[in-house]
Amino acid sequence: MLPPTQTKLHQGANDPRIKQVEFDQIVHAMQDANISVTYL
Repeated sequence: MLPPTQTKLHQGANDPRIKQVEFDQIVHAMQDANISVTYL
């Protein structure tokens, strides 16, 4: 098993590379998997 790590995710509301809704889904999926996420 891997040791715990911190994950920081940055996304701007106007970022053309990924839609806000899709990014929120990524964050929620990681949190559901008990991965510590800081969403900035």
